[in-house]
Amino acid sequence: MNHSPAQFDAARHLRPLTLPAGLLALLCAALWGGVAVGSSYAQDAFPPVLTGGLRFLLGGIVIALWFLARGVPLRVPRHEWRPILVTGGIVWLQIALFHWGVGLTSSSHTSVLIGTNPLWIPLLAHFCLPGDRLSLRKILGVLAATAGVVLVMGSTAAATDSQQHQLDPATLLGDAVVLASAWLLTAKIVYNKAVLHAVHPARLVLWSNLAAAAALLLTSACLEPWSNLRPDGPALAGLFYAGAVISGFCFAAWSWLLQRHRASQLSVFGFAQPLFGVVFGWLLRGDAISAWLLWGAVAVAAGIVLVTREPAAEEPIPEVQPSAE
Repeated sequence: MNHSPAQFDAARHLRPLTLPAGLLALLCAALWGGVAVGSSYAQDAFPPVLTGGLRFLLGGIVIALWFLARGVPLRVPRHEWRPILVTGGIVWLQIALFHWGVGLTSSSHTSVLIGTNPLWIPLLAHFCLPGDRLSLRKILGVLAATAGVVLVMGSTAAATDSQQHQLDPATLLGDAVVLASAWLLTAKIVYNKAVLHAVHPARLVLWSNLAAAAALLLTSACLEPWSNLRPDGPALAGLFYAGAVISGFCFAAWSWLLQRHRASQLSVFGFAQPLFGVVFGWLLRGDAISAWLLWGAVAVAAGIVLVTREPAAEEPIPEVQPSAE
């Protein structure tokens, strides 16, 4: 893919990855790995689509404050509204499916399956973005991810009765819904790459998230009961974590890292996201851990390393928006 001289000049000012920066990237991956657990706690008290709407409203407020503090202009020119609204529509459907899936399967399964989204990006980009071609290494990464998905969903089919009586039992329907959400997240990322020449990335992130939040809240008001809401401490903590911590701290930290270090060095830390998700699901929600699930998470993690690791000569230009959920 061709990049402008200005982009290459910006890339030359990036620094080698330091130990503190690596630990911060690993912390972000760990926190992203907990988003399914936080959402599960929130959905113990809130309906799924309402949870997604409140998450993105809270996250949008935090992101707006972050951009305002950095002096980013947030007023949207007329020509930018179309890609913003298209992205918002994709996010609306993707997050609705994600939270529906959270309620139908276990946190650990959700973490592994939603964590596959970086692995489908090169496959979709190969057909949608000129010059973004599949390499042998990326093909191997996609194959590893596919094997991981088969193993995770196979663990659902092979689950014992005791595993099905856990707090968040895994189901094939829930796994399929979360996987569909991962594919939509992939579609959003590829679409955003295609339209970044026409819209400021900060405004694209902020206003598409707020548009999705409005659509999710409207959808919930039409389809979900609100009269019996009884939010408790764990539910509110889960909502705050999934909204403010993920969309606030992680977004700001990842953006700061991308401004200083190579994206290829940072992106490989994504391998830890599904692994942390499995551990958090086991520790905090009592998810059953089978050999199928563990090997599936390892296969997805290996695929992420294969797909996201780029030679220095092929260094991609960093984006503002992290690709995690």
